Amino acid sequence: MNRNGCTNFEELSNEIIYEIFDFLDTYHAYEIFSDLNIRFRNLFTLSNFPIEINLFNISKSSFQQHYEQFFKYNNHRIHSLYISNPFIINLIFSSIKNDILFTQLKILYLKNIDSDDCNDALDYLVSLPQLSTLIIDSFKDDCDKNTIYDKIFRLPALKYCNLSLGDGGAMTDGLLHIAYNNFSPIEHLIIDYNIHFNELFHILSYVPHLRRLSIKCLTLLYDRMPHTFSITLNNLTHVSIKLNHINFDQFQPIMINLFRNLQVLSISTSMDNEYMNAQRWETLIITHMPHLRIFDIQHNTSLFGAVINSKTCQDLMNRFATLFWTKRKWFFTHQHYYLERSNHGFFYSIQPYRLAIDNYSIDFPNANEITFGKDVYISHDLIIKISNSMIPLSQITKVTINSDSVCFSNIIKILYLIPNCKKLILTSLSLEGRDFSSLRCTKNFRYLSHKNTITNITIKSCKFKEVELLVSLCPRLQHLTINVLQEEFQSFIKYLLSNNGNNRYLHSLFIRSTDFHHVYKAFYSLNARFYNLIVNSTIPIDVDLSSISKSTFQQYNKDIILPNKHRIQSLHLSNACLYDDISSPIHILSQFLHLKTLSLNNIESKYLKYLLPKLVSLPYLSSLSITCRDIIRSRTPIYYRIIRLRALKYCSLSVERFDCGESSSLTINEYNPIEHLIIKHDITTNELYSLLSHVPQLRRLNVSDISSLWGKDIKTSVFVLPCLTHISLGLSSINFNAFEEMMIDMFHLVQVLHISIDNSFNHQMYINANRWEQLILSHMPNLRIFDIRHENWSTYIITTIHNANRVISNTRIDNFTSSFWINRQWFFTQQFVHEWERNCIIFHSIDPYRRTYYTLCKQIHQSTCLNSKKTHMQSVQHLRIDNANELIDCKYYFPNATTLTLQKNFSKTSNLITINLNRVIPLRQLTKLVIEYITLSLIQLIELLCCTPHIHTLVFASMLLDKVNYNSIQDSQSFQTVCSTNTIINVTFKAECTFGTLQILAALFSQIQHLTIRLHEKDLESYVRFLLEKTNRNTAHLCSLCVLLANTSWLTKLKKLIKSEKLLDDYILKMIDMDLYLWW
Repeated sequence: MNRNGCTNFEELSNEIIYEIFDFLDTYHAYEIFSDLNIRFRNLFTLSNFPIEINLFNISKSSFQQHYEQFFKYNNHRIHSLYISNPFIINLIFSSIKNDILFTQLKILYLKNIDSDDCNDALDYLVSLPQLSTLIIDSFKDDCDKNTIYDKIFRLPALKYCNLSLGDGGAMTDGLLHIAYNNFSPIEHLIIDYNIHFNELFHILSYVPHLRRLSIKCLTLLYDRMPHTFSITLNNLTHVSIKLNHINFDQFQPIMINLFRNLQVLSISTSMDNEYMNAQRWETLIITHMPHLRIFDIQHNTSLFGAVINSKTCQDLMNRFATLFWTKRKWFFTHQHYYLERSNHGFFYSIQPYRLAIDNYSIDFPNANEITFGKDVYISHDLIIKISNSMIPLSQITKVTINSDSVCFSNIIKILYLIPNCKKLILTSLSLEGRDFSSLRCTKNFRYLSHKNTITNITIKSCKFKEVELLVSLCPRLQHLTINVLQEEFQSFIKYLLSNNGNNRYLHSLFIRSTDFHHVYKAFYSLNARFYNLIVNSTIPIDVDLSSISKSTFQQYNKDIILPNKHRIQSLHLSNACLYDDISSPIHILSQFLHLKTLSLNNIESKYLKYLLPKLVSLPYLSSLSITCRDIIRSRTPIYYRIIRLRALKYCSLSVERFDCGESSSLTINEYNPIEHLIIKHDITTNELYSLLSHVPQLRRLNVSDISSLWGKDIKTSVFVLPCLTHISLGLSSINFNAFEEMMIDMFHLVQVLHISIDNSFNHQMYINANRWEQLILSHMPNLRIFDIRHENWSTYIITTIHNANRVISNTRIDNFTSSFWINRQWFFTQQFVHEWERNCIIFHSIDPYRRTYYTLCKQIHQSTCLNSKKTHMQSVQHLRIDNANELIDCKYYFPNATTLTLQKNFSKTSNLITINLNRVIPLRQLTKLVIEYITLSLIQLIELLCCTPHIHTLVFASMLLDKVNYNSIQDSQSFQTVCSTNTIINVTFKAECTFGTLQILAALFSQIQHLTIRLHEKDLESYVRFLLEKTNRNTAHLCSLCVLLANTSWLTKLKKLIKSEKLLDDYILKMIDMDLYLWW
């Protein structure tokens, strides 16, 4: 103690100093104190006090120093380890075998881990006797959950487990297949991803000691509730769960059988208003949940067409204000709002005694992050409301904005209000047409760039200019995660790795969905270090040669493909000309000994016959996709070669053949391990029987079109496919009797059935409800999902008007409303289409809709649509719109659609086309646009493209250019905006193309790489000369041309033109069927 009565730091006891170190990061404490004096160095090097290692925010150079000086020699003292960099994870666990033994490790947090690294890490963790806490956050959706759970359940001391394994890697059959036969000691389990109930039920059977369970989202989308529950969880007292597509009737058995000892229940529900039935909850809790102390509910519902007012809300509150609820001090409130032309209700628990709650008096004293939902419009008024709210903005450190329509200026205003924000997550960003320099010169931008402390940014969809501006705004940025356009990848890398002041702190960059070719272009010639990382690495390579010029391919082949044949794990080919190239990988495919995935699109049969025998030598080939460009005589030799592939698990085939009768049956006595088979060509029942008899392990089958030869259906011996649970069939060419026989013979164990019947003039038996009931009850006892789509085109469909609605007179779908269908939660609806003097009734399953495509056309009278409500169609990726008028009052929204088709009947008179489209689909996330109606104007096209900045493929039938002046239209602001911002690289114009249209296409799509057009023979030379002109900057990126409906004489004419005028030096020119292909 000094003369002033104060104690010096060095005079503190070791115990107190260790307590202080607990508040510091271990390595930073080591850096500060280890060189201070001998005592402090010994405290670190000779002590046994536990070490906590946090490697979340660390550069590569700092980690290497950390590792060599401290981490490596003190691993036996580490009791907690936090890692978020996938490269560091790989480095640490790859060196475990040599010099690291985490014998005292108790807590492990692995964030952004690759699924392969995860498996390697778990193999080692089994040997750790004290590991009690494990948190895994994988950035891949396709991880093998079976393997991960199998290894986790083997950890001998694990008590707490938090798993975020991605929402896209669902089980192939909705079930886990865990090989481990003992129980896990886990007491607290957090499943932070979407999970099916059958999968959850299987997991819970391995954790009998479970006390706490938290589930991000539980669904019955592909599962039905089991009739019996064979497990009991007597220790389970705390459950937090979000339910998706599970109604109260389905959830109640879970509560009664699995959660009966609960003390705390936190539940989030939607849609089914039975969750707001107070009397039903009272009965359930009193009868089956006697220990419940805390009941917390959030219920969000869409009330399409319903009237909500203060009286209806008060009636709901009164039902939850009886003595049962007040005695337990469980209180609730209700809010309602209007969104997307639908009333929404939000019913939720509130704190005890806060009965007179009001929107403007809610306080959030402990909030440290704020999230704006995808339906929130970030406006100036909203920002003012935030600034006047009771949210403690000064303590917010994380801001998430899920809206896809936020502009940069409003981002600046929000961050201005939140001075201590460290992490920013954006779905997308818009410069709102403003100039880069003008935004940087604003007062708010300059102030914020000096004051903000943001170190971590994630942007899910962005362009180079937007990221460049954001990096300028956040000069202290350390970690950047982006999903960039492939065409801008090289520009991103050069900017972010340049030595400018804006990114001097940046040391972690994660770029999603990057093709290895773009990595090669960006890094190969950057410097010696990056060159060695690419050339001398052992990281597997995915090669995609779908969009590449001939000259680029030659260089890429020389630098990467040929020297790294042993590293290539996937190969994707779709360029019809590339198969002709002498340097094509198909000529050395047998040398790709680690190849797992092979995709051959647009391949000619002559190359297919040459290539298939070579695949037998590939020991790891597990996925094969083939799309044959021409027509063959027999598919039997192809089937024969595929069956001989010993590691194959997934196979997709599209091989058309001449209509010359039945293919010969397969006579080989060999079997293939295929588990997922997709047949995209038409196939006869005999051919299908023969093929399936050689794939006994099949789990999933998808056939586009099954046909039955008249009088020739001679089946071989009946066989059983015991693993087959999911089938999807196109049945337009087979009657119900033949289909029924096939189901009884081969598919009687199926659990999920999808069928499609198109143009079915004589197939009305497919909508005979009684026939279906008999078939399912008698021969399909395991069926959980029944999904049907039936189209009936006819000129004789009778419709009438009833109460201002169009009603079909001669319909039989009312038979699908019996208890048989209702009890199984199988509901249906009808749509009506009128086209070219014909009518069509589309009868299909609904609630939930499970297909990846949906056609928006005129809806029939509401009485034919069961269980209809305002809903998001989550499964739809491709939306087809038949009638523009249906956009106005559409009760569906398609949040995940990336492809949009405007069909032939789409109205040409819609002046608010983009506004109406935005009501049903998020235009900014579209990547492919198909326009089939022929009255599209150039103005409409530009309007659409202004709102769809991420389109890369555009297909349209025609374009009206009446009274359009080429020079004046190019000078318009909207044309210039689209020209400078669009990223379209694939354009198909199906109508005969005029020279004026060609000029506009070239000017509007200056990034174009692949062009498909129709033209007149007299225009061939002038058009090609224009496209290949070296001074034409608009076609500088163009590398392939396809001319539809060409003549063989054009081939000679074009060769002569290119040679005489020296338009190209290295190219391939060929004809396939009636199409001419040029690749250079």
